[in-house]
Amino acid sequence: MSEAVDEFLNPKSMLTPAIAAGVVVLITGALWKHLKLHPIITALCLSFLVCTLLFMAKALRDPKLHVFFKGVLYALNSLIVWAMSVATLTASANENTPTVTQDRPFAVDWRDIRATRQNQTPTSLDPKLFKLTSKADTSGLTDFLARAGVIVPDYSVTMKIDPSQIPSGQRVQSVEWRFNSALIPASERVVVVNNPSSNFRVDAKAWKSFDFEALIKLEDGSVLRRSGTVNPAATAEK
Repeated sequence: MSEAVDEFLNPKSMLTPAIAAGVVVLITGALWKHLKLHPIITALCLSFLVCTLLFMAKALRDPKLHVFFKGVLYALNSLIVWAMSVATLTASANENTPTVTQDRPFAVDWRDIRATRQNQTPTSLDPKLFKLTSKADTSGLTDFLARAGVIVPDYSVTMKIDPSQIPSGQRVQSVEWRFNSALIPASERVVVVNNPSSNFRVDAKAWKSFDFEALIKLEDGSVLRRSGTVNPAATAEK
């Protein structure tokens, strides 16, 4: 028993999944940034690829060990590496860019879904001042149900401002984004962004139209108030 415990608590073996996850995060980040490959799926594939090195271990080369147990060990280790890498990627993304998320009701009447598809409020904002992109989520169960026409798909929306379009020509110090939607949690309805390098970017995970207001604070202390409506489906990349 003590030998098994010592092997389980071996510091060297504890470092193995951490190093493997680090490699997966490094490669996934590069593929995401330059080739636009989906990070979650990419990390999953790379995790299983990296963990094929397990079969070089003496324990898995033992002919007495049944192939079923080898497969279980391979799958578990791969999923552990994937979970660690995804957690790291998510934490990094959340740290750099604030994100608000629309809640999706657990049960929605079919007629409400049809109405949401057909009668969403159109996008209305200053196209010169606000830079808006939207992309449908093409992964997971939500996408499958959306393609089947059961639910409205989720969209990843990116909102920025173009400081060069400020009428007074002054420098922008910060932008306070306010979201007027009962589906967005109260704790996320007000977001203050002080990062000019990102053009005061804020991301939103949305499935239906939402209203917003931007309070743009200038260097002289004055504040510009601009508002608009975003329809994720209408502005989604085709």
